[in-house]
Amino acid sequence: MGTISTFSQTEPKEGESLDKIVAIVGDEIIMKSDLDGQIYFLAQYDKSIDINDKELRKKVLDNMIDNLLLVNKAKLDSIIVSDDEISQRMEIHLQSEIQRFGSEKRVEQVYGMSMARIKNEIKDKIKQNLLVNQLIMQHFSDIKISQKEFDEFYSQKADSL
Repeated sequence: MGTISTFSQTEPKEGESLDKIVAIVGDEIIMKSDLDGQIYFLAQYDKSIDINDKELRKKVLDNMIDNLLLVNKAKLDSIIVSDDEISQRMEIHLQSEIQRFGSEKRVEQVYGMSMARIKNEIKDKIKQNLLVNQLIMQHFSDIKISQKEFDEFYSQKADSL
């Protein structure tokens, strides 16, 4: 299941599908290629990651599902983010990646796609992240914890932290 070559754009063998749905969350679909891409991307940051590890695949898929559940909740709550904010965050992220990897060409190699496609992919992810962040702020920004409550919690959980 899922190797780097599977993620690359190779010809499928006869009778083998190009892609398949691994999860549906609301009106969003998570494709096997999305899961493979996420795992491949993580492996670029951490060379010790085994991209064939079934437990890792499950954790990454669970994380993707959780994120889409929050995105759907944000949409239900009518939370919106501006195109300008998305564009700003996208440019900051791309500049960070170019600086990190040394050039646009290297970024394209690491992501395994053209800059135009990277921008499209990142734009969707940034929008989702902004929606989730605003949802969290909306629901949790008014929670106040006293120093006493913090100290009590910490002293009770200190051994597990």
